[in-house]
Amino acid sequence: MFITNFPAHTLSVPDLSRCEAAARTETGWVCGARRRAVSGSEYASFLGVPYAKQPLGELRFQELLPAEPWDNIREAKIEGPMCPQTDVFYGRIKAANGSMSEACIHANIHVPIEALPDPNKPPSCGAKAAPGLPILVFIHGGGFAYGSGDTDLQGPEYLVSKGVIVITFNYRLNVFGFLSLNSKQVPGNAGLRDAVTLLRWVQRNAHFFRGSPGFVTLAGQSAGAAMTHILTLSTSARSLFHRADELTRCDDDAEMKNKMTDIIVNFMTY
Repeated sequence: MFITNFPAHTLSVPDLSRCEAAARTETGWVCGARRRAVSGSEYASFLGVPYAKQPLGELRFQELLPAEPWDNIREAKIEGPMCPQTDVFYGRIKAANGSMSEACIHANIHVPIEALPDPNKPPSCGAKAAPGLPILVFIHGGGFAYGSGDTDLQGPEYLVSKGVIVITFNYRLNVFGFLSLNSKQVPGNAGLRDAVTLLRWVQRNAHFFRGSPGFVTLAGQSAGAAMTHILTLSTSARSLFHRADELTRCDDDAEMKNKMTDIIVNFMTY
């Protein structure tokens, strides 16, 4: 059962008539897009959703603060800007989204369409909540210096077609994310702290997407796998996720992708 005190700005439902897929979060409503998975099933994508206040000015290098709420429905059909980086690899295999900014603290949430709660019905505080779907939080790789959680690199189609909510996100990179001067101004490991902040956001917002906050798997590739391993040892991340999967490669073969998807889903739901 979820008992949550919603801010006043989230109690009223905005006009959702032009929204393909809508969901509320702790800071406001988001309007996403409907997409089709490889299996033919539909899912909703909510892109560029801020999971914390953007680390600008005096907040640079600091631990993230809570995101500021918005009053109207927020468009969530386009991914947010990538974190500042010198792109020595990803620019060759992905379409540039045309933007790069320190205001890059965004998450992308992909949800099976049938799992989305009815936006016109407020969450029930008295009735027993239906079991939530398992959640996969994926940390992108890139040597702690480049990359992003963008969909064209971290596609959710295979897992979301199996009834898994997939969440990718940006975290601060290079000097913005991992410079440490052993001072209050630059305490270090901001990128790792971003991942912890995202996991806390997932715990608070999972039920808005009918996900289970008690069924979160953390996974990552390359540098993301290293971060996953570190977070399994961190007391800051304790109880924020319940399984971990460290990946290094996956063959670009449809049959292998299906096998890997089944293995991951079975691992998550065991």
